[in-house]
Amino acid sequence: MDRIANLLNATAVAICDAQTAETSRRCGLKSSATAAILMLGQHEGQTVTDVALVAGISHSAMVRLIEGLDRQGLVTRTSGKDKRKIECALTQTGRALYRELRAAQTKVLSPLLECLSENERSVMERALSKMLTTLTKDPDIGDHICRYCDEGVCPQDRCPVEVQSRVHAAS
Repeated sequence: MDRIANLLNATAVAICDAQTAETSRRCGLKSSATAAILMLGQHEGQTVTDVALVAGISHSAMVRLIEGLDRQGLVTRTSGKDKRKIECALTQTGRALYRELRAAQTKVLSPLLECLSENERSVMERALSKMLTTLTKDPDIGDHICRYCDEGVCPQDRCPVEVQSRVHAAS
């Protein structure tokens, strides 16, 4: 491994640790619950299966997680169009938690970007886009990679992961 790979690795770990610590401090959630709340905050009506796939945990673990979030008053569960599937949505309290999670992310990430010049930010945006394109190896991994993303600031037509996922789906 060369030095830049080592620096990238350390940065990725430090950012992940800082986000986990901040979201846990503010909201008391584990990473799988954070992923579920963030996904449901952007995509209402997802099934338990959909959320489990994005969070990267088993269906049965997600069922238990969603049941817990329901008991806490954060999520509602209803029968979907296909009665065998359960659809999930955030309650008002869950929506407030979603906004708090976004604020926690901003608290961690904003200072990292504020220390960069406009030119450095531009170079970084291009480099990160290339890296994300490389990491998107099949059409189904995109939602998992972007599970903590705010789609409002990265439109789907410009998201390198989404674009590359479509390329893989078409081939």
